[in-house]
Amino acid sequence: MKKVVVDIYKINNLYSGLGQFSNNYKHELIIQSKDKFDLQFLVPKSIYKTNKNKANLIQANFLYRYLPSFTTKVDLWHSIHQFHSHWPHPNSPLLLTTHDLNFLIEKTPIKAKAYLKKLQSNVDRANALTAISDFTKQTMESHLDLKGKKIIKIYNGVQFLNSEFESRPNSVNNKKFFFGLSVFKEKKNFHTLIPLM
Repeated sequence: MKKVVVDIYKINNLYSGLGQFSNNYKHELIIQSKDKFDLQFLVPKSIYKTNKNKANLIQANFLYRYLPSFTTKVDLWHSIHQFHSHWPHPNSPLLLTTHDLNFLIEKTPIKAKAYLKKLQSNVDRANALTAISDFTKQTMESHLDLKGKKIIKIYNGVQFLNSEFESRPNSVNNKKFFFGLSVFKEKKNFHTLIPLM
């Protein structure tokens, strides 16, 4: 059985989009794989310590961050965020998922250049690339040297939590609502909802 490690280190912050994505991705991947792979999930020390079932968890440590040559080789390592802080063994294939290149407009030109250089390095190391949208894919293609690598677009999934929401997507308890998936930060533009309403 092929050994696959998924870096879900960002699960530490469940109040962020990446935290929620990491958590839901883990659960859905376990369901979808149905014992096709030996799945392991790289998690922060705090998550590892508080989780009762450690069977498929790997505690992140300094080896994965600074000395990946001393870690175990696996059949596939999936970094689900473009700026991962942990690395697979040099001989392990790396699948890199990119969510966005927002730093190009959010950061100063000097910082944006540094982020782009880091992302280029991550893309260079990756064996396969995925992006979560056409926009992200196109932005990568116009700002990075892909060296002939193709980017596969895979949208993030949505999980409905109960049948009431699924059967009545325009209302909850017969009341209309706005549904947003995001942390409450100015860049997410929630402040525009009141004038919009």
